[in-house]
Parts: sequence; C-alpha cells; structure tokens
Amino acid sequence: MRLPPKVRHALRRAAQIALTFIVFAFFNRLSVYFEIENGVSILFPAAAISILACMFWGVWAALGVFLATIATPWNAQIDVRQLVLSGVLAAAEGLIPYAVFRARRELSRDLRDMRSFVAFLLFGTIVNTGVSAIVGNLTVVLHAPGTLLVWRQVFVWWIADFVAALLIATPVLAFRGALLRRRDDRPRTIANALQIVTVLILLGFASSFAIRTYLLNRLEEDRLEQQQSWLAAQEKLNRMHSNFLRAAFLDAHDPAARSKLDAARRMNDEYIRELGPAIIDASPELAREFPAIANATRQWFGGDGGSAHAADTGRYILALRGMLDRANAQGWVDFTATRRKIMLVCALVDGMVFLILVVASVTLLYTMSRPFAQLRGAIRAMRDDAPLDVSRIDARYLELQSIVDALEATSLALRKREDELRLQTEKAIKASQHKSDFLAKMSHELRTPLNAIIGFSEIIHTTPELSEAERGEFAETIHNSGKRLLKLINDILELTHIQAGRLELHPSPCSLAEAVDAALSENAAAATQKELTVSSRVDRELEVVFDPRSLRHVVHNLVNNAIKFTPHHGSVLIGAVETEQGTVVEVR
Repeated sequence: MRLPPKVRHALRRAAQIALTFIVFAFFNRLSVYFEIENGVSILFPAAAISILACMFWGVWAALGVFLATIATPWNAQIDVRQLVLSGVLAAAEGLIPYAVFRARRELSRDLRDMRSFVAFLLFGTIVNTGVSAIVGNLTVVLHAPGTLLVWRQVFVWWIADFVAALLIATPVLAFRGALLRRRDDRPRTIANALQIVTVLILLGFASSFAIRTYLLNRLEEDRLEQQQSWLAAQEKLNRMHSNFLRAAFLDAHDPAARSKLDAARRMNDEYIRELGPAIIDASPELAREFPAIANATRQWFGGDGGSAHAADTGRYILALRGMLDRANAQGWVDFTATRRKIMLVCALVDGMVFLILVVASVTLLYTMSRPFAQLRGAIRAMRDDAPLDVSRIDARYLELQSIVDALEATSLALRKREDELRLQTEKAIKASQHKSDFLAKMSHELRTPLNAIIGFSEIIHTTPELSEAERGEFAETIHNSGKRLLKLINDILELTHIQAGRLELHPSPCSLAEAVDAALSENAAAATQKELTVSSRVDRELEVVFDPRSLRHVVHNLVNNAIKFTPHHGSVLIGAVETEQGTVVEVR
C-alpha cells in the first residue's frame, strides 16, 4: 500500500527530527564529561551535528536540536529559562549558516567554489559559534554576583564549537559526494579540494595550539594562584592557632592577662576577616564549616578565655587546617583532571587533523592515479580503433573532466574524419570504376568511326573498279565518321576541362529553337534508322541567356539520349516551357 504524498512528507520530517534528536542528545551528554569551566565543555561535537542537520534539513533539524538540548540538561541546578535559552542557542548555530546559504542561492552547499567555502567558514564555523559562546555566557552560564561575562569561559565555549564545526561539519559538507560515491555529484576542481584541505589542516593545528597554549597556561596560572593563596591561608591559620594557644594558656594571676586576652581577641578577629574569603573559595566543605569555627573562637574569646571549651575550640581550628589540606589536595586532583581533559582534546584535534591529512592525501593519490590509468587505457583503445566509453573514466575533478571531454571530442572528430575518409575512398573507387567504364565505352565509341574510316579508305584504295558514285558515297561516310570522331574527342576534351575547372562560359542571348533544330539535324540519321517520329514544339522567338556552344551541346545530348533509349517506331517530342525560375526544356 502506497502512502499519500502528504503522509510520506510528514513521516520524512518526523524521521529527520528524531534522528537529529538522538544524535545531538548523545553528543550533548558526552560533552558533560569534558566540562572544565563553569558549565562549559572543551569538547562539544554536538555543534557540528546541529550545523550539518540544519544545512541538510533546515528548521526541522533545528527543532530536533532544541528538543534534544532540553531533554539532556547538564545539571540539576539549571532552570527552565536556561534550558530554553540553551536549546535556542544550539539550534541557532545550525540555522545561521542555513539561512545564509538559503538567502544566497549562488552559494553551493557542497562548498565546491571558494566563495561558498569562505561563506561557510565565516558563518558556519566562526560567527555562529562566536555568537553562541558570547550570548550563552551572558544568559546561560552562572557567574558570581557582579560578574557579567568571563572571557575565558567564552573562549572555551567558542573553541570547542569552532573545532567541531571545522573538523567535522566542513569535511562532511565538502566531500560527502566523494565519501558516498554519489554518481550525480558534479565534479569539483582539484584547486578547490586542496584549498579546503589546506585551510582545515592550518586552522586545525592552530586551534590545537591555542587550546594547548592558552588553556594550559591559564590552568597552571590559576593553580599557582590557588597554591599561593593556600600557603598564605595556611600561614594565617597557623598564626590564628598560635594566637589561640597563647590566649588559652594565659596565667589568670598575671596582672596583664586581661590586656593580653583583649589583644589576642583582636588578632583573632583580624585573622578571621583575612581568612574568610580565601577559605570560603577553597572548597564547599570549608565554606560550610568556616562560619561555625569562626563563631566558636569568637565565643571563646568573648567568654573571657579560660579552659572552658578551649579544647573544643582548638580542635575546630585544627579541623579547619585539615580541611584546608584536603581542599589543596582536591585542587591538585581537579587540576590534573582538567589538564588531562585539555590534553585529550588537543590529542583528538591533532588526530582529526592528521586523519584529514592522511585521507586527503590517499584520496588525491587514488583519484588522480586511477583516472590517469583509465585515460591511458582509453587512448590505447582509440589507437586500436576500439570504441571509447568515457563513462568508465572516474573524472570526479573538473580538470580531469575537461581532459575527458577533450578526449571524447577528439575521438568523435577522429571517427568523423575516418567516416569522411571512408566516404571519399568509396567515392574515389566509384569514380575510378566510372572512369574505367567511361574509357571502355569511349574506346568502343572511338573504335566505331575509326573502323568505318579505315575500312572504307581501304576499300577505296584497294578497289580501283569502284564507280564515282560509290567512291563519293564511301568518301562521305569517311567524312561523317571523321566528324563523329572529332566530336567524341571534343567531348572528351570538354569533360577534361570541366573536371579540371578550366571550362570557360560566355553567356549571351541565343535562340533555343535554332539549338533544337541543330540537334534534330545532327541526330536525324539515328532517328531514321530506328524509324522514329521526331517533332519540336519550341517557340521560334524564344531566347535564353546561355553560352551558345554549351547550349547546342546540352540540347544535342538530350535529343541523342532520347533517340537512343526510345524503342523502334516510337516518337520523340522536344518542347520548352517558361517558368518563374527560368526556361525548362522537356524531352519526351
């Protein structure tokens, strides 16, 4: 059962949304494990999925990206507003290049020209990811009070999306035809392919260098600052502990005990005020426990000292020092994990760039060597007079396609020339045959009057008893045969002149009736011999512009042929009709 077109269209759109949803959700969830900043991941291949899906399927893929972002939140603290904004930003990364390529119809989505490639490089890998990084850091990422934008987090967000778009989306768009072996893929130029590969490799290595240099340097600088802050806090905590111990062991009978206790209390308040920010930022555990410990020391000093609760307060201070040590150890663990993530991403980027380089090199070697081998085979086939099948030549690049087209045009031209030579050869053979037939007939035509001349001249020479009447009759026959022989020779000479292109015509007004009368007179003997009735219906006043000699010759040949091929006791009629094109001579 064949579904209606609207149903098939709806199912196709639903499949596009579902496929985009599944793939984007998977990579979005994968990116959580590479979070190195506050809600920002250093590895985000989902950006490439958004770009590719929107470039292929448009707004329907954007809907799948939006739903997948909402369905896979990074943490439980994110609210509905942030989820919606995250989905909009993720969809916008793919919709921006889609809108640009849809608005500019001259751009090719398979990036086969430099204008299309630069447009995608700008709006598909730089602008869209940059807008997403800045707006996302402003609206989605949580910051400390008073902080609007953190440029390091913007850089991490942007470089992760940019690398994914550059090393995943760009090669797939540019070379999907070659990867899928699509027969309808139009050939691209070798220069275009080399430009794309070169830019991918250069920008890929530049991105890896930027990640490795900037992020690792900032990570080490932050860790150094944390270590210095920890040492300073530890020193202040040691002083706070020493100050407490001196106050706890004051001699109650000492007249200056009260003043010493007041001085110790003031120093304790100063230590708490200095330690507060550093300790609270060190770890969540210290942020929770430090206020209680600070209050405990203040209460102890506020109770005029003494041994009451001194042991508990001392343990609180020592516990704070232990928590500070654990926070420092955890800082090193976080530093190592973050550094490992950055190095892993750098290794992945280097690996992707190296893979692109290897695949591009192997592909170019294969796609260049294979068609050249096929071209050599095609040339050998042409040399052996075999048919040329250009569809068997893998010319996926325009430069090779131009060679194939030139080869095909050359093959067609050679075959046409061969056909022309064959026709000319056949014509030459036929002409030679006609010439042979002509010579055979001419030899017969020439032999007839010659035989008559020779025969009657021998009779006259060898027979003296001939009467004068017989001699006159034989002499007239010799004379007529000589005239006939001269006419045949003149015809042959005229034919030679025609073939050599040296026949000269001198058109002038001449009477057609006179030419017909001359032809009838010249062929009268042949007509009488076959007992033919020959008549003429040509107006005596009809004149034509023609070469007189050629006109007499043409009319003579027409009449002669008519008499020759008319049966005995038949009739021959010669007439002339004037038309718009000229005068038509008819022989029946």
